[in-house]
Amino acid sequence: MKLMIVLAQLTIMAGLAACGVASPAPTAVATSVESGLATAVPTTIAAGAPLSMNSTSDEIRLRMLMSHIYWSRLWIDSTLTAYLPDPVAVRQQLWVDQTTSSFRLLSGPQEGKAGRMTVANGAQIRMLDFGTGQAETQTQTLVAPGDFNPSAVVSDTIVPHPLAGQIGARLASLVFPTELAQRGGSYVATRAETVAGRAALVVDWFRQEGMRPSRYWVDVETGVILRAEEFGKAGGEQVESELLVQQIAYDGDFASGLFELEPATTPMFSDAFGNPLDANAQPPTAPIDDPLGVVYLTRPSGPGDTQLEFMRLPASCLVGLASCAEPVVLSSPFELPYIEASGSIAWSPNGKLAAFAFPRGKPRPGGSLYLFEAETGTWRLIAEFPQIDVPLFTSKGDWIAFRIQDESGVEQEYAVRADGTGLRNLTASSALPEADRPYVVDGWIGDNVILRSGRPGQEGNVYLVRASDGAVRSLFASQLTKSMFVPSPDGSLLAWAEFDTASQANTLKVIAPDGSTYRELATFQGTLYPITWSPQITYLAFNVYGAPNSVGDEVYIIRRDGRDLRQVLRSDGVQRLLFSPDGMYLIVAAPGIDPLVAIDLTTNAVHVLRLGQTEPDHTWRLVGWAAR
Repeated sequence: MKLMIVLAQLTIMAGLAACGVASPAPTAVATSVESGLATAVPTTIAAGAPLSMNSTSDEIRLRMLMSHIYWSRLWIDSTLTAYLPDPVAVRQQLWVDQTTSSFRLLSGPQEGKAGRMTVANGAQIRMLDFGTGQAETQTQTLVAPGDFNPSAVVSDTIVPHPLAGQIGARLASLVFPTELAQRGGSYVATRAETVAGRAALVVDWFRQEGMRPSRYWVDVETGVILRAEEFGKAGGEQVESELLVQQIAYDGDFASGLFELEPATTPMFSDAFGNPLDANAQPPTAPIDDPLGVVYLTRPSGPGDTQLEFMRLPASCLVGLASCAEPVVLSSPFELPYIEASGSIAWSPNGKLAAFAFPRGKPRPGGSLYLFEAETGTWRLIAEFPQIDVPLFTSKGDWIAFRIQDESGVEQEYAVRADGTGLRNLTASSALPEADRPYVVDGWIGDNVILRSGRPGQEGNVYLVRASDGAVRSLFASQLTKSMFVPSPDGSLLAWAEFDTASQANTLKVIAPDGSTYRELATFQGTLYPITWSPQITYLAFNVYGAPNSVGDEVYIIRRDGRDLRQVLRSDGVQRLLFSPDGMYLIVAAPGIDPLVAIDLTTNAVHVLRLGQTEPDHTWRLVGWAAR
């Protein structure tokens, strides 16, 4: 009984008949639907590019308005949840064939068998209750493809797609969102995500300024709504109901007899073709030998979250290609204290070694630099000082630079080979001017560390110090505005953000170490940090925060020649950006604020890391990605 009440409540909110299962039966809709409407939408809208973060409110609305022209057949497996007063979920599956005006809707409890069906074959609509055996049939009005042409102009007249009216369920208004798009209002894109394997634009719909009753996850290609959250007519932050598409398939084949009005056996929840599902089937999990490699992460643990767990996951689950099981926890010869410094763990470019610079506790306080070998799971201690942090590998992974603080509090920069030999104080050379001390390491160019002055001031010199013998030379002939340089993986280019006091703007620039290449890529009214290169040196990724009138952080990618600037995410507190080894994904970490996400740079789809069906964890810290 509670399930039936919830079905009715959700239907009232949608302004439709109760999920296709309650009386009265769906009403046939005439094929003439343009009465009282303005000019129909031009067919040229169909040629538009997929939606993106740059799409305007009207572009989003028009894609929803004309969603039905982007597909012919569709199958959806969804969950409809009402949260008030108590959460109750309903499962619904929908098959639609627009070419024949046929559809089948199955409804039932989230965990259980289908209890009701509404099915249409282009001539009749039949509603069946499997529990009571009650059935009702009525004539269906045929909806020929191309007959429905809604107006692009917002008016007081709202005409749903005829098949949506015949299906008579809230799910139908998301599959055919033309009715929602005719309401007007404004659509604001907030981020991109992945739902059911499809790239989706997350859109807040505002009835009027300051009043946001709905949030939609819109398929960037078809305009179908893959997820919807309803907050009530007045808006607010409490979700009253949610519809989530678990699986979706466009324009596939359907089993013969799928739309029969009197099936020989009781219909069951099925796959896209119509084959009954195995109730005991489990979702695919990432293989042990994952073709995308392995990702390494940490998250707080222990009493009061005072320590960190070090663990690994198959990369396929991080990017949403497989479900995530519990990660494998890796042992360490020392406790990992919970610290905020994101630079305390570094990964070699080939993903074989990790350098851990962490403070030790009692009885021997101080700092240790350990190397972790991924293939064997072994650890090696290679350096000890009162304090160690910020390790950095060369592109070959054969040297590691790190910062230390001695007993008197003086900071120095050191380098050591990955095998623990060749320890050298890089800042001890008399060739480095005293006036520029202390020095800061930005990275490596070959076997040379990039050192710049860490003293306050607008300009300073940049030096290269060779790790093997400490030889010093100036990188540039003149002083530059003090900035953190980010060398490309092969050391052929340096990227940095330069602040202009006159315009109060930061410009992302690249330059070759010999000065032969210099480009200004993009300028922003905000701080650019962090900045990172793709392994192939094709793209740069960077985060912009603190810009006037902006809300949160904005993550961008851009080609190294300045082309293809794209915003790929909005977040808060971004600390780490990391490309996958193949450069196809970008991982964004904002621990403590937002969950760990992976962005498919081909589609701009965003996947949030989840373990099983649990809510996203906001404490993950990504520390490395090892290729297969």
